[in-house]
Amino acid sequence: MLIVTEARLNEYAKKHAAAASSLLMWGALIKAASWRRIADAKRTFPHADQVRRCVVFNVKGNDFRLITRIEYGLQTVTLKYFLTHADYDRAKWKKDCS
Repeated sequence: MLIVTEARLNEYAKKHAAAASSLLMWGALIKAASWRRIADAKRTFPHADQVRRCVVFNVKGNDFRLITRIEYGLQTVTLKYFLTHADYDRAKWKKDCS
């Protein structure tokens, strides 16, 4: 899979040092993946959740959420948001997933 806006992944890692190693590991797994549907993603990341048109990944246990849009046919993962658990619960990000 190709990570669209991969520079954003590095920005997230710099801004949230506690999650940096988890984010970089997530990125490495994504680059090695070849998914065709959410079930494939869930085999790699069992806690991945489809929320409308987005896929949400837990990062660093349950401390952060990475909101993405996956285009399985194009083999791309676009990074939308990287949120703390509290910011995620506010659900403002959901408008971009409809």
